[in-house]
Amino acid sequence: MTARVFRVTADDAVGIVADRMHRAVAAILRDGVPILLVRGQMSDLVTEDRAQEFLQRFPAVEFVDVGGAGHMVAGDRNDVFADAVVAFLDRHPA
Repeated sequence: MTARVFRVTADDAVGIVADRMHRAVAAILRDGVPILLVRGQMSDLVTEDRAQEFLQRFPAVEFVDVGGAGHMVAGDRNDVFADAVVAFLDRHPA
């Protein structure tokens, strides 16, 4: 058996992961499950532009942009995070 070697750039890998995530989000929304995106405004991983692109692709997703928080919103601003999650759950009872 001959081994094959595939070369994947970092950009390719990011694209593959993003495509996978987008397919998963689309499936979840198709099933009628609500989604809340909570972003820390100081996040170095989820930029404002990336969040807006995501929300344009999935307008049914609810969004909270938390000031004074980085990527770990629950750790940086637990009060705001908890309030946002509780309000989201109140709007979408099981």
